[in-house]
Amino acid sequence: MPLDSVHLRSLLDRASAELQRGQHQAAEANYRKVLEREPRNAEATHFLGVCLCRTGRGNEGLVLLRRSVELDKAQPMFRLNLGLLLAQHDRLAEAEACFSEALSLQPRSASLHNYLGTVLQRRGDLRRALAAYEKALALDPGDDSVHNHLGYARFALGEIEAAIGHYGRALELNPRNAMAHNNLGNALQATGRLEAALASYRRAVEIEPGLVLAHQNLGVALRACGELNGAISCFRTAARLAPAESASWQLLADALADIRFTVPDEEFEADLATCLARDDVEQTGLGAAVLSLLRTDAAFESVLRSAAEVKEKESGNWLAERAQPVLRRALFLRLIENSVVPDPGFERFIATLRRALLSAWHAGRLAASEPTLELVCALAHQCHLDEYAMEESAAETVQVARLQSEIEEAGAGLVARLKLALIASYRPLMPLAAAASFPKASAADSFGRLIQRQILEPREERRLREEIVPLTAIEDPVSRAVQAQYEENPYPRWHHAPSLSGSHPLRLKLLSLFPQLRGETLRVPDAPRILIAGCGTGRHVAITARLHPTSRILAVDISKASLAYAMRRSRELGIGNVRFAQADLLRLWESEERFDLIECAGVLHHLRDPLAGWRVLVGLLRPGGFMKIALYSEMARRGVEAAQRLIGERGFEATAQSMRSARAAIMALPDGAPEKSALNSIDFYCLSGCRDLLFHVEEHRFTPGRIAAALRELDLEFIGFEPDDPLLLRAYRAQYPDDPSATSLANWTRFEAQHPDTFAAMYQFWVRAK
Repeated sequence: MPLDSVHLRSLLDRASAELQRGQHQAAEANYRKVLEREPRNAEATHFLGVCLCRTGRGNEGLVLLRRSVELDKAQPMFRLNLGLLLAQHDRLAEAEACFSEALSLQPRSASLHNYLGTVLQRRGDLRRALAAYEKALALDPGDDSVHNHLGYARFALGEIEAAIGHYGRALELNPRNAMAHNNLGNALQATGRLEAALASYRRAVEIEPGLVLAHQNLGVALRACGELNGAISCFRTAARLAPAESASWQLLADALADIRFTVPDEEFEADLATCLARDDVEQTGLGAAVLSLLRTDAAFESVLRSAAEVKEKESGNWLAERAQPVLRRALFLRLIENSVVPDPGFERFIATLRRALLSAWHAGRLAASEPTLELVCALAHQCHLDEYAMEESAAETVQVARLQSEIEEAGAGLVARLKLALIASYRPLMPLAAAASFPKASAADSFGRLIQRQILEPREERRLREEIVPLTAIEDPVSRAVQAQYEENPYPRWHHAPSLSGSHPLRLKLLSLFPQLRGETLRVPDAPRILIAGCGTGRHVAITARLHPTSRILAVDISKASLAYAMRRSRELGIGNVRFAQADLLRLWESEERFDLIECAGVLHHLRDPLAGWRVLVGLLRPGGFMKIALYSEMARRGVEAAQRLIGERGFEATAQSMRSARAAIMALPDGAPEKSALNSIDFYCLSGCRDLLFHVEEHRFTPGRIAAALRELDLEFIGFEPDDPLLLRAYRAQYPDDPSATSLANWTRFEAQHPDTFAAMYQFWVRAK
């Protein structure tokens, strides 16, 4: 071997050793030295690309990896590494091609078949993934990772017992395979064996303490058992291990929403503040928990209580003397910017704060400073979230009008921003004449986010309305009245979609929820066609699209305003498997499309004839297809019904001012008044929610008996309820052990009579076409 070749080989060997030790900088330098002397050296080109990918320069690294494949077409390892790194960058189609090419060179490589299977599974091609794993297993029956992957594929296909068998075999081969323990826990939990699942998850985190998924799954199982503190500890650990991963924070936020604090806790405060600050965490339920923590501070509690006693003329002094230091607390600012708090006392506090800030500004006692701007912007966000549901005095109306007259064009200075934020605490900014000249804003600060929510997002929704495709005519008089309501008040308005820990194939979801289906051959394709009938503003769409990323979804609604909101949010979230259209559910029989799953939540009970609409949906189901339905409960809405009677008796109307007055009248009722139970719903605390809750143009309520009668008439099979509370089914089964499938609607009638608020969030249940 020539001396230069010996030297190059020495450099390559040294670089390889450095790369294996994680010394990427040194390895990179040596690979570059080789390429200076021999630019077409395939080995140096390839592993320099690996170095770059491992140090965050993925695009540059992938270019070199591809070049190495061209330089040495006969080397399967180059294609293998390229495929692995493409998969890490979510370029799955390219990764699949790489592994397939490598297999043409090395067809008896078990690891290549195994890797190909993982990519196919991530692409949703479960059948081909299964075939790839089977080939890998035939070539290497003793590879525990192949058994683990086979189990994962069987699990995703709903073959849960077969999956458990493969996980068991993987653990026989390698008892320290932490991921196999975790996956076994998932399969055991899906079959209701919670104690065994807990043991598997605990073994997984014992073997591999950094396995985030196992901490998440252990937390979910503990919460299902009612062990909230243990669940929170698991979610917190997962979030600490991978702070950038949103699913752990979402699980933590959902669990923290159930806590009511009685003593201060700095660690919980930090967790809550983080959850409120993240755009990838839904924060709807956190308001009451955060407020309870804030109230453990004596100074905050004192300010909160004093607000109820402040007279309008004294509000400016109250702000200066007592409130400002408390109100600059980071947790309070994040709370009011991001979450509606379903608490009448807190609403009165916000109303006093708003009035005090406006009064102090006009009296010249509010300093123009960045901390003041941050407080006023946070307040404006809160008022925008509740859609200006609070009443205002005549003096406030005059002062706001004076401020509006001063805003001729948008300004970037501190005083101009303060004025705009004060106006935004009382009125939407979009109708201002100056709105057209507002500059683009950065979401890095509260004022920028205010402009984003109040100007830029509504502007984009107006543009998107022009893209909406009418699928059917809207002629039914009740449908047209419902349409008019949601054109004025799209519902619900949401800013954060819940983050999910992964997709959930429909077949597996059904088998996990409903044990009586196990053993059946469910006619559910791997990529189902889904109809969301009445998608509203798209929150439901976002969840379904993420749960079933390989599905094709048609989402229809009667309101263009709601659809435009849904389209904007879906695009912002990068959701690409949804088609939106405007349609009246009653006319969907005109469509030739048929669906494997139809989801219709909170819609049928707003039709003139719910059964007629339901019958249309049944006609759109493929044979053996499934429906998820949500309907109002007669019993759970008895307080709402009482509030609706009061509204009718007093002549309140569905206008903004009249709804504000109605809300004030209900809040003024004595404790114990049945109408006052409407205050338990978060919908009461924003105008679009209040209109949907109390002022709807058409509403029907159901009972389990009425649902049973409808199912008989429509020839549908009741599969079971899917409650929000994971403990509900355990309570039912404890009371009715002879009905393990929990499908007796007669039993549910008795259960609801004993627990009247069971279905406060609607009956949510699944049915199947016979």
